[in-house]
Amino acid sequence: QTLLRLTNALVHFQRPFFLHGPRYLLPLSLKDVSEELELHESTISRAANGKYLQSEWGLFEIRHFFTNSISGVGSSGSSYSKGAVKAMIQELIADETWNRSDQEIADILAGRGITLARRTVAKYRNELKVGSSHSRK
Repeated sequence: QTLLRLTNALVHFQRPFFLHGPRYLLPLSLKDVSEELELHESTISRAANGKYLQSEWGLFEIRHFFTNSISGVGSSGSSYSKGAVKAMIQELIADETWNRSDQEIADILAGRGITLARRTVAKYRNELKVGSSHSRK
């Protein structure tokens, strides 16, 4: 029953992800879900451990939906999840007509209101198992 409630809560909180894809993954903490379900965070954590959700976008470990936020800038004051920013980086690399450097990717994201250091872009790119601009040639 806890797993069913957790799954329903994830679908509710992450509706943009399920409708539009990984780029729309929202920041979400165990605390957010535990407060909504009126359960302890450790209960949510145990229920999520080793469980997966199948979606139109693939098979994801439930823990994938609990992601840190990266603050946006500008009038919107929006925030993006780490997973959404990584999806944007992956899209930029996949769509590139030339091999963009980490700094160029950081500059493009900054233009979208997402301020990241070049080193953070490099870290996320490595987590995506994508080589540097020199190795993608």
